[in-house]
Amino acid sequence: MNDVARILYVATLGATLCSSARASAQTASVNTDVAPDEGALLRARTSRMQAALARLAQENATSGGTVALHLGLGALYTGAGVIIAFDRSEEPRDSFFRGLAATETFLIGGAQLASGIYGLSAGAGVDEARYARFQRELRAGQLTERQLARYEGELFADAAISRSQRRYGGWISLGQAAAGAGLIVLAATSDMRGTARTLTYVEGAVLTPFCGISGFVALSSESANEREWQRYRGEYANRTVAQVSVVPVLAPGRMLLVASGNF
Repeated sequence: MNDVARILYVATLGATLCSSARASAQTASVNTDVAPDEGALLRARTSRMQAALARLAQENATSGGTVALHLGLGALYTGAGVIIAFDRSEEPRDSFFRGLAATETFLIGGAQLASGIYGLSAGAGVDEARYARFQRELRAGQLTERQLARYEGELFADAAISRSQRRYGGWISLGQAAAGAGLIVLAATSDMRGTARTLTYVEGAVLTPFCGISGFVALSSESANEREWQRYRGEYANRTVAQVSVVPVLAPGRMLLVASGNF
């Protein structure tokens, strides 16, 4: 009986150990199947980040058309200021409003000219420099998990800042559009004549449509930084964002605003 009891005990112990081993093996197999491949995940994130930074470097690059627009507006306002300052047919030379109008046009024209000159001489932008840095680190094999997290933080911060600036700029543009409409009303109802009335009409005709469309687009669409952050996080699928470009076109005796975009 003692031998039989020992045999049964050994058999029971062996079966228990085998069951525990099989359970451990199954658990290990399940954990292996559920746990993601960290290397593959890092490569996927790196690929998405590379694509996002490449698009930002291209979209946020200084446009030749924007530079030309700033230079053109700067020359237009500066020229108008010169005409106001030397025009002797309308107001006396000691007129306060004549000096104020000349000062206003020179300030606006100078700011526009400076912006255009900066666009010509600024070189590579922040997004272009960041994409070049990312490419260097990627080729050198220095892009670690920590480095990638730093780029993710930069992308998130840029998106948040861009959203705030976009909304602020949109409301400023709508305010300028309202001011332009007010200029047109003043030119039509006041006793201004000659150069003063012409300049007021021109400023109102430029500010009202241009700033109105710009403000509407800024408040209803997303910046490139916001869009790329959402795309990087996988939240941008099957979405269409309104994008509008407005370009002034000078024609004999008039100026047209041509708008194009995606809706």
